[in-house]
Amino acid sequence: MIYIYDRLSHQYLYVDKNYIIHASEWVGTEIYKVYLPNGRKLLINRDEFNRILKDR
Repeated sequence: MIYIYDRLSHQYLYVDKNYIIHASEWVGTEIYKVYLPNGRKLLINRDEFNRILKDR
């Protein structure tokens, strides 16, 4: 689990890191879109996404 900032809800959330890595969709200007198994959508900025990749 990893603590990330979701730009859609403007909240910090704990999310399964591997799910973010495998299920992310690049949606333009610095943003990745992630759909969680429960149907929730997150928006993560590129710096945050790169930090997640680096922490593998």
